[in-house]
Amino acid sequence: MKTENQKLRILYLIEILTKYTDEEHLLNSTQIIEKLRAYGIEAERKTVYSDINALVDSGFLDVEHVGGRYGGFHVLSRKFELAELKMLVDAVQASKFITNKQCSSLIKKISDFSSVYDEKKLSRSVYIYDRATDKTKNAYYMIDSIHCAISENRSILFQYTEMTPSKERYKRHNGDFYAVSPYALIWRDENYYLVAFHHDSGTIRHYRVDKMENIKVTENAREGAEEFEKVSLSKYSSNVFEMFLGKEYMVHFRCDNSLSGAMFDRFGDDLRIEEHGDYFEFYAPVHISVRFFGWVFGFDGGLKILSPENVVKEYRKQIEKVINSI
Repeated sequence: MKTENQKLRILYLIEILTKYTDEEHLLNSTQIIEKLRAYGIEAERKTVYSDINALVDSGFLDVEHVGGRYGGFHVLSRKFELAELKMLVDAVQASKFITNKQCSSLIKKISDFSSVYDEKKLSRSVYIYDRATDKTKNAYYMIDSIHCAISENRSILFQYTEMTPSKERYKRHNGDFYAVSPYALIWRDENYYLVAFHHDSGTIRHYRVDKMENIKVTENAREGAEEFEKVSLSKYSSNVFEMFLGKEYMVHFRCDNSLSGAMFDRFGDDLRIEEHGDYFEFYAPVHISVRFFGWVFGFDGGLKILSPENVVKEYRKQIEKVINSI
């Protein structure tokens, strides 16, 4: 029987198979015909078989036919496996820079790649404290603008904000726009950072995306390509984002064996160590700052700075400063 919706039949068939079948849930031809009828489409058994064969032969859909009394058709493989979808959902829920509304919308879109039976498995119990509010949701769109600027080799302008002790945002540099050439986005410490060439200073700098406002993609080509080529993003991320800015030194450490995992996590699996019984020593490039000294102090004496001497002296100075403040 012909109906006005016959041209859409195969599209609805794809939706029925992807949404209502998996390895544990099969649909026979009669059940498929009933579901097509719900879309206002009449079909015969041989038509269903013919359409499914066409989908399989074209490679558009991987469908398996299981014989027997309780047999039927089911989608054998999908663009995303359930484990991959769970991972994507977890990543979305762990992203503090997006709002609850945006989070729910993204998860719903991700769930569309699964069957209706797996959708409930994608309901993940992950609570994120201090998630972005509607006032800060612009970061969601800032990231897209930055990606576009990078792909189109364009520089950008933006205003940069900070927070006062009373939690009021203000624009740095009296609201003047920063002119930079964007080169990379780094996800670090639950935040997105833009790594860019700063035009005025001629240096590579980084900016937290959620602190950026009023971003404008210009018609000007990016600058600073030679400077960016000198940057190793993995080392930049480790030395700068986690220790913060400061002059770089090759620091000689002594560390208790019990902290070896923490050192490899911080400096990478290729860290070269020299074992000495209950402890080991190693060298690592570090940007020296108060944040770095706080990191060392956090190991309760298990990590010691051996050299250079000026770094050791500065560390002692910082400890004395803390003691005197008590």
